[in-house]
Amino acid sequence: MLGVPKNRLDLIIGLFMLAFVILTVRAVDLSILQGPQLREMAEQQHERRIPVPANRGLILDRHGRTLGISLPMKTLSVDASRIQDPEHLASMLYEHLGMSKEKLIQKLRSAKPGSFPIIKRQIPPMEALKISRLDLDELFFLPESKRVYPMGEVTAHVVGYTNFNGEGREGMEGAFNDHLKGKPGTRLIVRDRLGRLMPGGTSLERAEPGTDLVLTIDANIQYIAYRALLKSVRNTNAKAGTVVVMNPNNGEILALVNQPSYNPNDLRHSQDHQRRNRAIMDTYEPGSTFKIFTVAAALDKHIVTPDHLINAENGRFRVADRIIQDFSRHKILTVSQVLQKSSNIGAAKIGLLTGLELQESYLQKFGFGSGTGIELPYEARGRIPDVSQYRQVGLASRSYGYGITATPLQLVTAASAVVNGGLLYPPRLVARQVVKGHSHLAEQAKPVRVINASTSKMMRDILKGVVDPDGTAPEADVEGYSVAGKTGTARKAGPKSQGYDRRYFASFVGFVPAQAPQLVIYVSIDEPQGKRYYGGQVAAPVFQEIAEEVLPLLAVLPETRRKNKTPLPPIDGYVFNPDRDTKDPSDVKNASLANALQVFSRKEIIPLVSGSGKVQLVEEVEQGQIRLTLQ
Repeated sequence: MLGVPKNRLDLIIGLFMLAFVILTVRAVDLSILQGPQLREMAEQQHERRIPVPANRGLILDRHGRTLGISLPMKTLSVDASRIQDPEHLASMLYEHLGMSKEKLIQKLRSAKPGSFPIIKRQIPPMEALKISRLDLDELFFLPESKRVYPMGEVTAHVVGYTNFNGEGREGMEGAFNDHLKGKPGTRLIVRDRLGRLMPGGTSLERAEPGTDLVLTIDANIQYIAYRALLKSVRNTNAKAGTVVVMNPNNGEILALVNQPSYNPNDLRHSQDHQRRNRAIMDTYEPGSTFKIFTVAAALDKHIVTPDHLINAENGRFRVADRIIQDFSRHKILTVSQVLQKSSNIGAAKIGLLTGLELQESYLQKFGFGSGTGIELPYEARGRIPDVSQYRQVGLASRSYGYGITATPLQLVTAASAVVNGGLLYPPRLVARQVVKGHSHLAEQAKPVRVINASTSKMMRDILKGVVDPDGTAPEADVEGYSVAGKTGTARKAGPKSQGYDRRYFASFVGFVPAQAPQLVIYVSIDEPQGKRYYGGQVAAPVFQEIAEEVLPLLAVLPETRRKNKTPLPPIDGYVFNPDRDTKDPSDVKNASLANALQVFSRKEIIPLVSGSGKVQLVEEVEQGQIRLTLQ
């Protein structure tokens, strides 16, 4: 056998040594220089961190009735690396998901290997169970929830709503979003060496549930106020309306409703003007309800007394270049009668006696021109214009509620201070927060004295006369109780001219019982149509209806004997109660949304909701998917 030439052997050895050096350098590069990056890429191919949503906190009324709750739903995801036949997978799924087959195929084909795209969110538990039974290795579920509001449009402007991503918008949902949403956790999704998805995954960080929010709202009173306001707005064909029910002795809001309203469970059919919280966002020239503060300031500074005589000028009075008129002609009125008869001229003269600087100091103490501090977003401040260039006219007009703007909430807050002994309590909607089972009372600001207690008593006595048969609001009278209050009927400024047209803002603020008020109820009806448009005609009856039903609920005993009243219709069905017995799902027609949700939730069915009111139609739009139509 011939030997290998030495030069050829050297060449072979050299090549082997070169290859060894190259491999060694590459090994060092992969293991040391690129090692961390490659390990991270490998981990990403075999595991993925998935966010786990936290349970959003409940929103409850003062008695623990549910106003906002998150019901369990599922998010369907797919392991793109496991998809072998998109057409077959789509054919198995599309009917369960309510998607077109072509759209689902396109979505599956566009998924990149190694990714976990979401196929569909908010799948009801029953439908998710049916998909699970298909035993498809490519699929897995993640927990999520759907926010549901059992009282629907009744509490919409207080509670607000969440968007599709679970972020709070409007109302309590928006104002306390950071508290309610909790802290999301993380779960590790792992695949084995063959690329198959390991079941369950590992929890890396537990989700922390959100804080429960307990409001001062009483769900029963809220419903009573909603029903009374809706009836009045419809009967008068008005543009809008607002009711605020407050405890004057601590500032707690028991009810706050607006018309028009909207169903937060079905935002697709709502419009901006329906979602507007007019109680805090809209400012108006209040008209004659503002005379309360003009007279209170003058009495508190001993400028006038209740029996002080005012020349009402027989219905016409000139101030500088302006003529002030009364709806009814009067010659001589006492200060008490100025309020009872709602005399613009009398109020203007009392304001002129008080003076601009003193009046403005009282208006600021009553809270006009600044926010009340309510926990709701987007509160308007109202406006106290500078009238220094037209002092006499500006002061006179302001004294009977023109040339100044305020929100309904500002008016009810200030009016409460007039009759509760003279203390201004900031209004509040939050009673307490519940964090991990521990209740934390909401901080309550200290009240500020605005007028003397003796002035407050005089005002209560004077305002009782407004509800007398010869006052402007006899329709506010509540049998068995003494009532005090003040009407307002303000002309609205024209949209183009600087004058006032024939549109009216009618209102009434009332207190009951008159000598020791437990309730202050403010009612406004914006642009009532027809011949009845005065506050005493369209707003005062709403006060009466609400007070007549609410006072017994609060155990406020009648001051005089009442006739037997027809029992009130049951309203518990408007409130979500987890312990209530349920009936057959097919028998929910004419039920409230809360009752219907209760029925279906026991069967793990989360229905679609459209419209507002009570259930009129129950239909199965797809297999296992129920739709409720409200009207």
